[in-house]
Amino acid sequence: MKFGNKLELSFIPSSYWNEPLSGFTLSSKGLNLPTDSNFFILWIPSNVSEEFLSKQITEIFPRIPVKKLLSCKINLALPPLIITHDSQELLSPDYYEVSSCIGRIIPIGPAVKLLFQMEILSNFDRGIKHYSNSIMTWSFLTKLVFELLNKGQFIPSLETNKTKGYHGSWKLLLKSQNDKDRLQTILKRASWSAFCIPVNFIQINGDYKTNGLWHPSYLFSFFIDTIGDYLIRSTLNKMK
Repeated sequence: MKFGNKLELSFIPSSYWNEPLSGFTLSSKGLNLPTDSNFFILWIPSNVSEEFLSKQITEIFPRIPVKKLLSCKINLALPPLIITHDSQELLSPDYYEVSSCIGRIIPIGPAVKLLFQMEILSNFDRGIKHYSNSIMTWSFLTKLVFELLNKGQFIPSLETNKTKGYHGSWKLLLKSQNDKDRLQTILKRASWSAFCIPVNFIQINGDYKTNGLWHPSYLFSFFIDTIGDYLIRSTLNKMK
């Protein structure tokens, strides 16, 4: 499969990378992430090499200290091959290929700061820099989170957890029609690379594939609440 070398950004929830089928591994032995960590990864669909990925990150984000970012491998879903008459394998367009991709991890804190400060135009096709669709998608979502927080559109929430206890968090609210329309616009314009987490793994001719991706509306809503909760807690901790 041939893909471009455009730098992509994906949000990885802890509920995915902790699953064995995610194939998540850190390149540096002896290091571990907290099991409740959500994070972003920068990656390239062509999956050339870690060295090439680092060069691309430096080119697009020169201020990111690439050497300090942890390297990893994780299973992501990629679009199917284009079927031609000469192809010996007919791959149904209902399936996505699952590939172990090389990525660089960006923790939530630095990622939020980077995405919020990015200068991009409101039109997805007219970025000041040639950012990929996935990078612009997560930047627009991050900016929306800050606007919701600025307007005080959040409430406390109490939910049960796996230990039959309770977990408190903050949830953001989309009150106005404008807020809802903005989220819908981001959803409609987001490409597969922004939500390329496979929903399952199906073995076909020895290779793993998936017949679906995590739905962007679920992933984006989870992201909005996660980032909102993170920012509110950070603010409250600074006030102590």
